[in-house]
Amino acid sequence: MVKTPQKYNVKAFNLSEINEEVFRKYRQLLDLDPTVGMGGEQYTATVRPFLTFYRGLSPYAQATRQITVEAQNLRQAMKQAKDVEKALFEDFPEALHFRMEDLRGNEKKIEDYRDHLQAAIDQLKHADRDLKDHISGFISQSIAHEDLTIDDWKARLQNRYTDLPSHRLGPEQVRWLKRMQSTIEEPNAYLDSLVQGVCGKKLDKFTDEDIPRFQDQWKAALHALDNLVEVSEHAESVPQDEEIFKVELTSLGAGTQAEQIRVPKARLAEAQGHVEKLKAALGTDRDLLIAILYKLLHEEHDK
Repeated sequence: MVKTPQKYNVKAFNLSEINEEVFRKYRQLLDLDPTVGMGGEQYTATVRPFLTFYRGLSPYAQATRQITVEAQNLRQAMKQAKDVEKALFEDFPEALHFRMEDLRGNEKKIEDYRDHLQAAIDQLKHADRDLKDHISGFISQSIAHEDLTIDDWKARLQNRYTDLPSHRLGPEQVRWLKRMQSTIEEPNAYLDSLVQGVCGKKLDKFTDEDIPRFQDQWKAALHALDNLVEVSEHAESVPQDEEIFKVELTSLGAGTQAEQIRVPKARLAEAQGHVEKLKAALGTDRDLLIAILYKLLHEEHDK
């Protein structure tokens, strides 16, 4: 929805106090006719594209701090614009650290202001693209340890888990694998689908805090699938009456220790009573339970 002139507080401008050249630069920047006369209606028409631009930004671009302070300030000025005179000749320049009194009659300063304005707009315009590039680069490094295009790292990713049998996976791992093996051809659409499959959120809905959260979830997903690949390589040789596990223990003192264990399913069933007794004895403190199990596993591993 485009805001109408009636919704703005249009002041009576004293044209002798306004640098006409600044107004012309705005019009040129917006591909509007720079020869029109100056007045309230034209000021409103000049502000409107900035407001339309802001409303068209994704939720991520409207909130990210992964842009310069100037771009953030301009975004805020566009968001809060009500008075067209104040927006054009105070708020926008001040957001970019310019003052109107310094611009009047100074062609170089005016050009500098126009360039800073264009640069801030470009940052906002490209915020979504930059986020996708950042996430794609992170995924590429995690898979290939180099920067590849989405199509290239997609091929490596899909090949990595080609032989992983889906019937051996849990529901969450099945979801990851389906997104990874998707036949979506458009690279950005594939990336968006993959990210949503791992963290439940599309990229244009991301916040800055979602970026490290996704990175942790992605690394955990790859690690889980890689472990399953390793286990599945031995699964064919495991009798039907046995279960195979991979146990991995990591601590600051001992580093990471991994071991594969094969146990008869009948013994696992017999041990279920002991599991229930142990859980009842340890209570509901999940962190404490995991810490105790870790110590028990670590002691057994060192025997």
